[in-house]
Amino acid sequence: MHPTRTGSSLAALQDLPRGEARTVDSWTRECLAQCQRLHALSGGVFDPGQREVPDRFEDVYLLPEGGVTLRARVHLDLGGIAKVFAADRLV
Repeated sequence: MHPTRTGSSLAALQDLPRGEARTVDSWTRECLAQCQRLHALSGGVFDPGQREVPDRFEDVYLLPEGGVTLRARVHLDLGGIAKVFAADRLV
């Protein structure tokens, strides 16, 4: 779930053309779903976008069949939440 590491599902999303779908691994998808819930519950205050890039998490759409599509280019960083997510899975 690293935003720039080669082979990372998240890095692959950074380069995804608008409107195109890409399948991500189940853990990345579940983490993105958690981010969506936190984003909604916080009224948009929680946003895993990188601060230096003006984008919106609302532009990320999780598709039912496991894919992700973007309405606009986004630059996500799941660093903090991914660590907590991994620890939860470990427990």
